[in-house]
Amino acid sequence: MNISKDILKYVDLLRGVMPVQDSVQLFSVIAFMVKNDMDGISDLLYLNKHNIVDQLKLKTASDKKLQWFNSNLFTVGTAQLQEIIHFFVELRHHNSDYDIQILTMLTDLYLSLKLENIDSEVVTNIFKKMVSCKGKTLYDGACGLGITPIALQAEKTILRDINTATIGIASILAELAGINVDIKQSNSLVDNEASHGVDLVVSNPPFGMRVQSQLLLGNEYLKDQFIQAKIPSSASESLWIQQALYQLNDQGKAYLFIIPGWLFRGGYDAELREKLIENNLIESVTLLPAGTLLNSNVEMSILVLNKAKLSKDIRLIDGRNFGIKKRGKLVLSDEETQQIVDLINGHHTESNLVKEVSIQEVRSNKYSLHCSEYFEHEPQIVELNLDEELKALSVLEKEYSITQAKLNQLLSQI
Repeated sequence: MNISKDILKYVDLLRGVMPVQDSVQLFSVIAFMVKNDMDGISDLLYLNKHNIVDQLKLKTASDKKLQWFNSNLFTVGTAQLQEIIHFFVELRHHNSDYDIQILTMLTDLYLSLKLENIDSEVVTNIFKKMVSCKGKTLYDGACGLGITPIALQAEKTILRDINTATIGIASILAELAGINVDIKQSNSLVDNEASHGVDLVVSNPPFGMRVQSQLLLGNEYLKDQFIQAKIPSSASESLWIQQALYQLNDQGKAYLFIIPGWLFRGGYDAELREKLIENNLIESVTLLPAGTLLNSNVEMSILVLNKAKLSKDIRLIDGRNFGIKKRGKLVLSDEETQQIVDLINGHHTESNLVKEVSIQEVRSNKYSLHCSEYFEHEPQIVELNLDEELKALSVLEKEYSITQAKLNQLLSQI
């Protein structure tokens, strides 16, 4: 039984009844309710539709973890609702590892539907291989559905996101995974939340979002890495970086997915880059191939910040040529993912894909951190085998002569 495939049948069942995003929320909530009260939910199957819906609404209203859910979504057809409930009840009844199976199923479902607010498998796999979370506290101020931070299994995980429904689903996934989580809805760039002093920040914040500077005034994270320049509406990448540093303790590290434009843009971004570089807070920058994100074909980069950095150099990695595209989707093998992680972690220093640059060298490049400023890529010249090329040319000439003769014959008959 492949439940990740089976659930797609119910997605199709509800097409035309509700948007896919709503059906996914419905599945997540019913699966969670069955986890916590299988017998109670199973008994609902013997009620008529009106009573089933009323009971489900009462149960969600009385559960703090489900009060975000729009209970009007329960008002689908009676047969459809009963079939979905029965599906999860049967899974719960026959599987001792129901929690893990449902976590896997829901994650696979979100990925297959390419929902917003979810990290791609590429992003999650890189972080899982790169970041050791044992005994540590992890923070993500833009967690989306929380797929990556949940997969990292930190000792304690602190998750924030601006979207109420998104954070609701993330809380369900976190409970299914059995992790210790502090999770709530919050606008991390605007809400003046105190620093948690965490060991790790791991985040893939939204890029290109517009900000209103007047809403940010007085935030403590802006004072921690103070920038004199006025905050423009396009400064979200810099703000996420400042916010991440503010959340770290004195020995902490941050791993952030950001668009490469931040690595060389002027204005507020440039002033922050200069400050971070001069304060020796940037450990590495890695350019990744296009398609790293689930719903975008733009190139991305990983910025690693380290408050306890010892080396005075910055490690630059050019990973843009890793992976292949399959059906428009970027695929990285386990070996390629491990190679990227090894390069980021300072292994394979002899590779032509990595370069350690000094602060002085970065200064001379106006504090740009884009790989194109530091890597010299030699043109790839393909050497041809003259004998083989002449043979191929001879074959083409013969084919041309035969085709020309046929054409002349046809023309003579006109």
